[in-house]
This record gives sequence, structure tokens and C-alpha cells, in this order.
Amino acid sequence: MSALTELLARLGLTNVHLRRPSTEQLEQLLSEQDGLDVTYAEVGATLGPPPAGYHHLRAERTLGADAGDFRRGADAIRDWAAHRAMSMLLAPSTPTLDEGSTMAFALPLAGAWVSGACRIVRVVDTDVSFGFAYGTLPHHPERGEEAFLVHRRDDGTVVFEIVAFSRPATLPTRLLGPIGRRLQRRSFDRYLDGYVEAARAAT
Repeated sequence: MSALTELLARLGLTNVHLRRPSTEQLEQLLSEQDGLDVTYAEVGATLGPPPAGYHHLRAERTLGADAGDFRRGADAIRDWAAHRAMSMLLAPSTPTLDEGSTMAFALPLAGAWVSGACRIVRVVDTDVSFGFAYGTLPHHPERGEEAFLVHRRDDGTVVFEIVAFSRPATLPTRLLGPIGRRLQRRSFDRYLDGYVEAARAAT
């Protein structure tokens, strides 16, 4: 461990990496987090009434109303197109959408990388909705859950939707305050852009 890496750890910045994490590092993180519990009690609440005590965020983007839009939207979610649009590194490279499966990630941010781990806690697969929700594990800068969904409305319109509730899990995240929330809202826009672009490219 370098002196700077050790300093980051002492400051509670264990999620921050000065260099792009290697595949081996992400796989090691995945192995370490796989047997641990999620860090919040309201599992699955992104698919129901929002729980108290968290910051809530919801955003959606219309894809279209063609017959194949829902299928293409579901394929974009299966391929983790939103996360790839953020240039995230994923382990596994394409996590399986099974309840109980664990994934790790590293996100480029301001010249550094931020890592985290999540567990898929819900999978939605009906004629009119598809997607998943994942919740935070101990190696994550926040506590909470995000859901990534595509819906076919009654009028045939197909929309992507992202729902989240979260609160800081580390001191650095708490210190970011409103800046962190702005970054989260911006990331939702990029997620949705990634889904729409991937689905339309598959037309």
C-alpha cells in the first residue's frame, strides 16, 4: 500500500482509487462482498412507497411506442447499457439479473475512480415491465437502493424509469451534501441517455 493510498484509507476514502482498478481488484472486491448483507433494512422499497429517512430521486425517459421498443428496452437493461454509458467497470463484466447475485463496479469521477458493491434484490419480468433493483453492500459510499426499469404504458408508450433512495454511508459522502445530490441527478440523466441510445441502436 502506497503512502497516499494509506492516507486515503485513514480519511475514510477506501472507495476512492487514484488509478483505474484492475479486473483482478474488482473481482477481489466482489469476492469479499459476496457473503455480506445489504446495508439498509427497506429491501425492495424502490418498487413501492418511498421509505422515510432517505433522499429520494425518480427520473424517466420516453423511448417510443413501436412494437419492438419494449423488447429493445429490456435488452438494454440486460446488457447494463446505462452503466456502460457511464464508463463503469463491472464485475462480472455483465452481471446476471438474478435475485441474490452480487456485482462490483468502479466509476470514473473527477480524475479518480470510485468503487462499490451491490446486490440484486428484486427482478421484475412481466408483459409490461422489466428491470431490477440493487441495494448497497458495505463497500459502497451510500446506503440505499436503485431500480432500473422499462415499462410499456397503457397507451403503448415505452419509458425507462430509474428510482432511488439513499443516504450517505461515509463521512466524505456526507460532506459532499448538495454536491453529491447534483452528481446523482446528473448520473441519472446519463443512465437514461445510455438506455435510450442502446435501445435505438438496436432498431
